[in-house]
Amino acid sequence: MDLLRCMGLFVILILSAVTPTMSDELFALTPPFTQRGDTLALSSNEHYDRLKEKLDHYQALAETGGWPTIKTTQVLAPGSRHPQIIKLRLRLALTNDYTGHLVISDFFDHELEQGVRRFQRRHGLKGDGKVGPKTLAALNVSAKTRVSQIIINLERLRQDQNAYT
Repeated sequence: MDLLRCMGLFVILILSAVTPTMSDELFALTPPFTQRGDTLALSSNEHYDRLKEKLDHYQALAETGGWPTIKTTQVLAPGSRHPQIIKLRLRLALTNDYTGHLVISDFFDHELEQGVRRFQRRHGLKGDGKVGPKTLAALNVSAKTRVSQIIINLERLRQDQNAYT
């Protein structure tokens, strides 16, 4: 059985186990496409292919335990120092948002700010480069939940493509 068909069956199994309430909650976790300017210019097929690639990456992350949870009540901003900044740098590197050198440092530098901004844009958040409550909540969504969101969005795109063929 080919991979796409297996994935389709998996989606059907997942969706059949999701209650209406759970479904609403899962859809609420997914940022609306209108907030994701970087993907609006893509055709449905290109967007679908990119999501499939992301699915493989996120599934591998989820299978190996995901990413670290960042625990802080303070806003983490450029120029600040905090022990959780070490985890923040790793968290963003795992999802390719942080592309700088992986250093063990509690200092919030320019490269980390750019990684935070990239993450914020991808998740429809205000791209201010600071980790406040909304960004922190988005960072701490588990890899397993992100996999579920990607699967749901792949199914949405598949249904949209079928509606126009």
